[in-house]
Amino acid sequence: MELYSKIEYLKSILTGIRDYDEECKNFKASRIVIFNSKLKSVIRKKREDSTIPYYEERAEGNFEVNIEDIDLKRIFERIRERINGAN
Repeated sequence: MELYSKIEYLKSILTGIRDYDEECKNFKASRIVIFNSKLKSVIRKKREDSTIPYYEERAEGNFEVNIEDIDLKRIFERIRERINGAN
């Protein structure tokens, strides 16, 4: 949905609320303005998901790392250490 169609949709909702709520019977949305505020962001920030496992580790970490690439070997060794630390 493009911005202008969202504005028109919001206008129709705000104008139509008069029929559903007695306190809003004099309310009419004739103009909607969208602006970017430097004080408070209206853009939703992505929620960071927690990566903490809430389950019991089933792996045992008893694997060998037979890789010639040193960086990749370090990564797998760290994985093995984390598995062994969880058990």
